[in-house]
Amino acid sequence: KVSSFLTIQEGCDKFCKFCVVPYTRGAEFSRSINELVTEAKQLVDNGSKEITLLGQNVNAYNYKEKKLSDLIFEISKIKELKIGDKIFEELPQIDFGRIAAQSAKQVISSSCLAARN
Repeated sequence: KVSSFLTIQEGCDKFCKFCVVPYTRGAEFSRSINELVTEAKQLVDNGSKEITLLGQNVNAYNYKEKKLSDLIFEISKIKELKIGDKIFEELPQIDFGRIAAQSAKQVISSSCLAARN
């Protein structure tokens, strides 16, 4: 499989008037960083060249006081992963705190990770 999805968070606590997610999917729940890093490594080992982080509200990722930026930082340590055409090690210093402050669409785009060919 060239592209894989990794669910990092489910549910929502926002209760927007137009949305049924809090009623159908329940309260927000984020998976552990260790579990997600292990699964990302497995996806790469199984041939994935692209991993997209998914959730009902990705910006709401929060596991034991760890935020989305912490998760992205930990996943970026997987040596086989690269973002775009640059290996993480080749990227200039990234302010991961700013990543979590972006809109969900931007975060999903910047969270799309590709494995080395």
